[in-house]
Parts: sequence; structure tokens; C-alpha cells
Amino acid sequence: MANKFNKKRIKIHIGLLPNIYLANLKLADAKNLRNDLNQINKELNCNIYYTSYAVKSFIKNSLNFYSNEFHFGVYKFSSKQIIGMFSIVSIDYRKKICEIGYWIAKKYRKKGYGKDALALLIYFIFKVLKFNKIYAVLDSDNIYSLNLLLRNNFKKTINNNKYIPQNKILYKIANPNKIKAYVLLKKDFLFNDKIKIE
Repeated sequence: MANKFNKKRIKIHIGLLPNIYLANLKLADAKNLRNDLNQINKELNCNIYYTSYAVKSFIKNSLNFYSNEFHFGVYKFSSKQIIGMFSIVSIDYRKKICEIGYWIAKKYRKKGYGKDALALLIYFIFKVLKFNKIYAVLDSDNIYSLNLLLRNNFKKTINNNKYIPQNKILYKIANPNKIKAYVLLKKDFLFNDKIKIE
């Protein structure tokens, strides 16, 4: 099913004293995005290297109206600089479920940016896409990522086999026994009425 939203105009932010906002990726972000992605892969001992061409192609594809995925840059309000990326993938409009992926550049972690960005992404999924369930998959050794999910009321699934995650890179670099799926139901999310979507 084709994406039903004009992705070139989506911007999500918190209305009062915001620190960050989510918006569609821009080609001007390519250099910072490439550097951050390659740094993260280095941290994870993943020998995937992103070229400038590959990152620019990814950004162009992310803006394709017919793409069945959303990839948002995380931007600081003060500098408009991209500091991370949050994505919605494995979208099933019929079942109203999806999977999310995310990262924040190392020097911006533990400052609350990830928590705010995830709240914005969840709001978009539940309020705009009108989905009822969100999955996230991670390596259980990734404490930063795990705490981010738990602070937003994600729960560990009882049986990972009930959901087959699409994060192929994770399977290449992580111990399969440590890959866990977490789920958030719409009824378990506390909505922030200060969040705005443009």
C-alpha cells in the first residue's frame, strides 16, 4: 500500500520550550548523517561503510511518496543540526502495526533527546497513522536503547516468534539469542498534548 501522507511536509515538535523536533531528511544532512552512521557501525563492530552516494540515495528514497517507510531526522531547535534518525518500517496498514528503529549520535546521548524523539514518533504513529501496536527490536545488551523503550511503556514480548522483526543488520552483528522484541500498545501510551504536527 502506498504511503498516504505528503512526507515532504511532515514536521513534529513539542509546542512548549522544545529541544528537538522530527522532520523529513534533507540532502543537506547527507555529510553529518554519513559520519554519524559510520561512527555507530564502528561502535557496533559492524563493517558496513556508507558512502556519500549511498546516503544521498537513501535520503531521496525516504522522501518518495510511494515509499512504505518513514525516516525522520532528529534536529536540535537551537542549531537545526541533525543529531539522529528515527524510522517507521515494516508497516502493515491493514493490521495497524509497524516496527520502529532509531539512533542518536554518541555525543548527544543521555541528554533527553532520544526520549523526546521517541515520544514524538509514537505520537505520530498512534495519532496520525492511527495504528494500535508498535514493535521495536534490539540487542538486550544495548542498555541505552532498552531504557529508552521502557521509559515509554514498551513491554517485552512473551514469545519473539510471534513477531518476526525486519532488522536484518541487527541479525548480522548481534547474538541471535540476545535479540528481543518489545511492544507498545496504544492504550498504554500517555499522550502529550503539547506535541504538534505540521
